[in-house]
Amino acid sequence: MKKRLTALLMAVAMAVLLPATAALAADDTQRDGTAISINVVTDGAEREDFSEILTVEPLGNGSFDAGSGRVNFKFSRYDCRDILFTAADGYAIEGICATLVYGLDGSRGIVSSGGGMLADNVKGGSTVTVYLRSVYRVVYHDENGAVLGENTAEALAAGRTPLAISNRPMTEEQLREPDADGSQEGHEYCYSALDLNTCEIIAAVPEDRAGYVYDGWCVGAPGSETKLSPGTVFYGAAYSFELLDGCDGEADRVINLYRTGAPVYTVTVRYENEEGETLREPSEKTVAAGSRYDVLNGIDLPVGLSHNGVFYVFDGLKEGAAAEKIADGDDEVTFVYAADAMGGADGGPDGIADKYQAFIIYRANDNSLGTVSVPGEAIDLREDIGAGLSLENVSVSGSTAGAKPGARFTGWTLNGREAGSGPVLEYTFDTVIPGAVYTFVANFSA
Repeated sequence: MKKRLTALLMAVAMAVLLPATAALAADDTQRDGTAISINVVTDGAEREDFSEILTVEPLGNGSFDAGSGRVNFKFSRYDCRDILFTAADGYAIEGICATLVYGLDGSRGIVSSGGGMLADNVKGGSTVTVYLRSVYRVVYHDENGAVLGENTAEALAAGRTPLAISNRPMTEEQLREPDADGSQEGHEYCYSALDLNTCEIIAAVPEDRAGYVYDGWCVGAPGSETKLSPGTVFYGAAYSFELLDGCDGEADRVINLYRTGAPVYTVTVRYENEEGETLREPSEKTVAAGSRYDVLNGIDLPVGLSHNGVFYVFDGLKEGAAAEKIADGDDEVTFVYAADAMGGADGGPDGIADKYQAFIIYRANDNSLGTVSVPGEAIDLREDIGAGLSLENVSVSGSTAGAKPGARFTGWTLNGREAGSGPVLEYTFDTVIPGAVYTFVANFSA
């Protein structure tokens, strides 16, 4: 209503001021309905007043009325004219949509011209829509605020693929809807309906500085930051640029992106036996500050180690240490290994620490008089070992005595005491001490 009223007032004023002798010739008059309307969309929103951000210059004998947003021409031969559009500093023409008259000599459509965009042979009575976007300077900072690099405030910021300047709408292939977070990774065009705005492809994180690990960029005020991963598109429809302008306290169209990351702490692992002797050189792993980590993962963890002729197997962390932690500084952890000298079929190591087994030996008192079917065994006590050092009611039934011709079996003994009268040994210990060796003797006589 405001535009229409202004246009009517101007028309009345012109009628009063122009003398009759200044009347236009019949073939050079402005015909009814041929005025061209200008519609401006800035950052996805229509603008009522665009006089300060866009210059509309009719080429030839015409004029632009900022109040009504209309271009008025004196048409002499063809019902079409040329219009030059130029964006003010801080804005760029993203695209122009107009109804053009083709087939005439010199018709060029919509092209760049003299720092602006020329709409050539615009049809009278049509509407020209000019899409503008705000131009922002994108500055990349490290976590301490130092500038790592920036995209200059040019009309087409570095690192983005601009929309083609065309009077035709985008094709289906060119239209790309952003994801929920606004990113359009891998898409050529940054365009969604009328939401045309700054499109910045987030830069790769620079080489990590010693002592830090980085995983992206952070934008926004503290407490309401948004993390942007490298390679994604910083898309205008998904983020409030006006809010982000407040990051540096100035409304200067600067978007500050701060590198996100955390200090890196070192976890040192030492390898010792139960006596505190070092079995091998320490290992290290790094973890990001504040992260949850398991000291048993991501580190060299041998199942067994040999030292001074003794074989050791992993037996856990040093007493008082926890496997899962939150990284809050450098840490040191000791992996403890326990001796594994016997228990295997060949009499050597069996992969279980000796302290978690009881070892049983079966032998004859005289090999010339008789034999035993099983020479020995190891009893795995890991499931039964609790806080105590001994176990109750542990049974064995592992060997059979056999007398040779002319001899007879007289019974089993353990430490000189009777342990069984039958050839098949069946014995239950009152208590068993883990790591101890028990010898059962099959007695024979001639």
